[in-house]
Amino acid sequence: MKKLLTLSAVLALTTVTVGQTIAPSAPTPFSGPVTNLGAYNVATQSFFAPVGTATIVYDNSTGNGSFFAPGAGLANMDWGTLAAGGNNDITTFQIGYATSQFDPLGSGTVSLTISLHEGATGFGDDGTTITSFNVTNLPGSVSGGPEGYVVDVTLPGPVKLPDGPIGYSYEANDATTGPLTIGPPNELDVVDAFDQYAGTGGALVGTFFFGGAPFASFHAQLSGVEPECFLVIGDDTTSSTYQFKPDGHEFNTQVGEVQDAYEVLLTNIPDFQLPKAKNKRLFGSGAGVGIGGQATPDWLIDGKANVQVVMWNPGVFPNQPEQFTAGLKVTVKPDGTVIARPYGPSIGMDIWAETGVDANGKPVIRFPFSIDGL
Repeated sequence: MKKLLTLSAVLALTTVTVGQTIAPSAPTPFSGPVTNLGAYNVATQSFFAPVGTATIVYDNSTGNGSFFAPGAGLANMDWGTLAAGGNNDITTFQIGYATSQFDPLGSGTVSLTISLHEGATGFGDDGTTITSFNVTNLPGSVSGGPEGYVVDVTLPGPVKLPDGPIGYSYEANDATTGPLTIGPPNELDVVDAFDQYAGTGGALVGTFFFGGAPFASFHAQLSGVEPECFLVIGDDTTSSTYQFKPDGHEFNTQVGEVQDAYEVLLTNIPDFQLPKAKNKRLFGSGAGVGIGGQATPDWLIDGKANVQVVMWNPGVFPNQPEQFTAGLKVTVKPDGTVIARPYGPSIGMDIWAETGVDANGKPVIRFPFSIDGL
């Protein structure tokens, strides 16, 4: 996504920052096309056919016809500013590299170590490394001359990357491979400079540029998702399929007509205060506000409901992006007793009911769930 440049980025096009020097090695130009190799799964270290899409939230990918191969064992970090608009669970990192490493059979001779940094502002500040991973078995050069590639790397799981300064670094395993150079800048606060370190996690070597041509920035395209995992509450009249579309994805629930819904995570599940025994009056709502906007949900007052958790996560589960628990038929008796009976099919998830008391000693019910593989 393109953005207007900040004043600092514009000035960086024509000025040199203190401590920034010309790189000891120059970038290598190449004239051929850049080949998109498709989707690559870090967990399996192999290419695959993706299912579903995520939103591009950082796009620093317009090349300038060259790449930078400083030598094996040197990590080179670029930086900018992320403005993901809520899609901060990063699931895909498109990397761009070129190489002259001779690989006539396409057997996969190139490997790279890639890192993402939170809070990196460059010039010696690499922030906090939040993920670092190897990408192996990538193709080299069929011709023996410079050839460029981009790869959509699917991370093993979403990486939470807050809005603000970020960095991204490349370390190649050979002296003829390195990141594609990019720009003048595509993204917010990208400047004509990069930091070099003595290997991933190593000491700072220095801050460099190429004297103004080509621009000293590296390829990075990040895609993220906004969590779509919901606890849905339906009426007790039927357990037939009911469509529920809170945002971009439409779920087929099995709770009857959806009366209320809450965004949930494995570590963030709401508590609901139970009706006072022998009558239908609530002590008060501890549930928050669902899509119906009711602080005191009708389904809890009525004492009967169907409950289910539904999830859409193509980033973590590209081969089975939609998963869901079985339904749970919940009855709250006048004496306060809770009965929860499961029904219907499930894919990859389980749900159950727990009762207890909150910090004020009031009786509550909650619906924890689990996800296979997490």
